[in-house]
Amino acid sequence: MTTFAKMKIGILIPTFNRCSYLADALRSAREQTHQNIEMIVIDNGSADGTTAFMESVSDPRVRHVINEANIGMIGSINKGMGLFSEEVTWCTILGDDDLLDKDFIMTLLCSANDSKAKSIIHSHRIFIDQRGNKIREATVSPREETAFDYMKSRAYAKRETYLTGVLFNREAFDGIGGYPSFSTGLASDDAFIFALALKDRLVFGQSAIAYIRIHEGAESVHYSNGMRKLETVRQFGEYCEKVARQNGNHSQEQFRALGGTFKKYLRRLYSHCWIQAAHCAMNQENEAPLVELLHRVNRNWDDFSFRVRFAVACHNIAGIFPEASRAYRTCWANIFNASQLIRGKAPLLPRKRGSDEAIRGGS
Repeated sequence: MTTFAKMKIGILIPTFNRCSYLADALRSAREQTHQNIEMIVIDNGSADGTTAFMESVSDPRVRHVINEANIGMIGSINKGMGLFSEEVTWCTILGDDDLLDKDFIMTLLCSANDSKAKSIIHSHRIFIDQRGNKIREATVSPREETAFDYMKSRAYAKRETYLTGVLFNREAFDGIGGYPSFSTGLASDDAFIFALALKDRLVFGQSAIAYIRIHEGAESVHYSNGMRKLETVRQFGEYCEKVARQNGNHSQEQFRALGGTFKKYLRRLYSHCWIQAAHCAMNQENEAPLVELLHRVNRNWDDFSFRVRFAVACHNIAGIFPEASRAYRTCWANIFNASQLIRGKAPLLPRKRGSDEAIRGGS
C-alpha cells in the first residue's frame, strides 16, 4: 500500500452555474482523508457567483480555471485533465452537484492496491435528493468484471452508470485518447468506462461511497435534439467496436458475444431516445420532427424495439399514433416497472444531466 498511499490524486470538477451545489462538492473533495490531492474546478463561464465563491476558497490545492468559451462538459474534462501536474497519477471526476465520502479516495486506493487494478476502479453509489437526504442505494456491482461483462450488465439494464465514483489511471486515460466525444453526451460514460476496462478490468471498491444527487435540474429532459441523440447512439456503437478491436485482449468468441450484446443495448438506447423525442415533438405540436423520426424507423426497422415498431406500424397502416395516448404510455411504464420488480430492482431514477453538452451549457 506504500506506493498508493503516497500518490498524488487529481480531482476534477467541471461546473456551470451550480454555485450552491459546487460549494458542497468542493468541500467533500477538500475533506478527503487522503490529503495528497490536487483539485481543479474548471468553469464553463458561470454567471451565478461561482467566481466570487472560488475567490473565497483558501486552499493551495485548489485551482479555478475559467474557460474563455463554453466548451461543454466533455471539452472541460479533456482540457482539465491536461492541467494537472505531472505528479498526479490517478484521477477522479466529481459532478458539481455530487459528493464524495471523506474516505472515498483512501478506500479506493486501498482496493486498487489489493486488487492490483491498473486502469479503473469504481465505488458504491448512494442516491440523494436536493437536500442531501438518502433516496436509495445503487445496485451492488461485481467485485471484478471484464469490459464485456460490464457492457452486458448495461445492455440488460442491471445497473445505472455515473461518472462520479470512478477513479482511473491518468496514463490509461491518455491511452484511450481521453474522454470520448459524440454528437451529444449520451452514453459517453459507458464508452469511457468500457474503454478503460478493456485495458485491464473493472474493479469495484464497495466500501468507498459516492453520493449522486438527483434533482429537477439534473434530469435529462431535453429531447428536442432527438435526431442528434440517435446519431450519438450510432457513434457510441462504432466507438466501442473500434476500441474493442484495437485492444485485442479477447477471443473471437468473446467478440462475437459482444456484438450480440451491443445489438441489444443499441436497440434499447435507440428506442429510448426515439420515444422521448417523439413525446417532445408531440408536446410542442411540431409535426416536422415527428415525421423525421417516423422515417428514421422505417429506414432502420431492426434498430428499434417492438414498442417503437408497433407505434410506427399503426401510423403507417391506420394513421394512428398510439404514443399520443397517455393511457398507452402509462401502460408501458407499468410494464417496465413490473419487470424491474421481478428482477429485484427498484424502478430507475431519473437520469442525471451527465455529460450532455446540451444540458451542461455546451454548443
